[in-house]
Amino acid sequence: DKSTRPQEEDDDLERLLDPLSTLRGYQKAALQAVEVAAPSNCCVVLPCGAGKTKLGAAVASGFLDKNRSGCVVVMCLRREGMRQWARELFEVWGIRAFEAGVHQDPHHLRDAKVVLATYHRMLSERRRAMKPVVTGAEADGCTEYDDGIGKDGAVDAVAGGAIGARFLASPAGLLIADECHMVPAPKINDLIRALLAPQRRLVGLTATLLREATIEKSRRSDDIDDEEGWPLLGRCVHRETFAGLAPEYLAPVRCVEVRVPVVDAWGELFAEQPLAATICLSRGKWEVLEHLLAKHADEQLLITVERCEQARLIAATFGLIPIDGSVPAAQLKDYLERFRRRKIRALVATHILDDSADFPELSVMIQMGGFFSSRRQEQQRLGRLLRWGPVKKKRWDESKTRPVFYVVVHEGTVEERMSQHRTSSVEGIDYERVSASDLMSPPMSPLVRGDLFEPY
Repeated sequence: DKSTRPQEEDDDLERLLDPLSTLRGYQKAALQAVEVAAPSNCCVVLPCGAGKTKLGAAVASGFLDKNRSGCVVVMCLRREGMRQWARELFEVWGIRAFEAGVHQDPHHLRDAKVVLATYHRMLSERRRAMKPVVTGAEADGCTEYDDGIGKDGAVDAVAGGAIGARFLASPAGLLIADECHMVPAPKINDLIRALLAPQRRLVGLTATLLREATIEKSRRSDDIDDEEGWPLLGRCVHRETFAGLAPEYLAPVRCVEVRVPVVDAWGELFAEQPLAATICLSRGKWEVLEHLLAKHADEQLLITVERCEQARLIAATFGLIPIDGSVPAAQLKDYLERFRRRKIRALVATHILDDSADFPELSVMIQMGGFFSSRRQEQQRLGRLLRWGPVKKKRWDESKTRPVFYVVVHEGTVEERMSQHRTSSVEGIDYERVSASDLMSPPMSPLVRGDLFEPY
């Protein structure tokens, strides 16, 4: 009797019977646009948190329904993104994907319908496959394993690795480029072109169809038409904006640019080396950071920087966990899971968490420094705050409390000008501009009493 079953059980049953019912209206429209565009390459632009992985899984499932002997390869930016894809494919669509680089028998690759791999993994395989095949006595001490695809490495060399060989060996293939703003990068562009044989198609997914330097050096990124995309990606067949999806599907975010005055020896340093303003953490920035940590002590918080040593210094100063490229994969997974469960309240990270990081309850983000004037990075970092979580949604419904994105910049320097360029690409959000003195009134930082953060 349906009337006696909990709503959660009804939702689970509906998902199992009709996975398409889990898609939102705009996701169904995007899925239809991708299908209509076939067999041409195309891309879809959805804001961070709008469900690109869910849409991509639906595209993959639809392709396999029409091509029973086909193969889908999904290229992700990071392993965290691979885990999200594997979970969505299995839990909603009942598809068990092969995760390249995870502890799985490589011989299972030959029968895999869906293969998940990072761009880095694909490029590494291609580089190894292009080396001469080692045979006979020369093979002593060789640690390369036999992937079971191709004879004596011949097919692998042509395809650019075992994954490429599996993809090209199938009668039909779908290549999904997650975070497809990576496609114009020269090496990735060459890799994808080698895989796009007849009966092969590329579908790109991204939140930011932006790249500061495109593969066509004669064109400026400012001149790129989002509807046109890049030649290899084809047309952008569907696009949604943050303004169009908030607050129903995405969290409204308050963005605040905090302008820190440059005083004393810091002014002399930035006058001699203007770009130093974009990478240095002056005393003023430390005072703002300490104030914001005290103000938001009870909230889930993420600090972002650009350099590893800055992440470690902030972590050591305030007793936080630093996240950078040196953290082992298993340990990183543990940290992020504990952060999602609110067992860890605050993290400080480099650009490693700019993409493919899902934190539904994140409510405060403090950007202490970024990659110069990268508009894509600004949108990606802001996107960490856009996902709804139960606690965040409840606070919005009860008191209209919004998550906050703080951007801390040095006033009157090249960093401030770069920040204006970065924020200009964020549609539907107006940044508040406040001075550090107004933000810290009354002051909460004890650092003003020491000389620990003076330049030497």
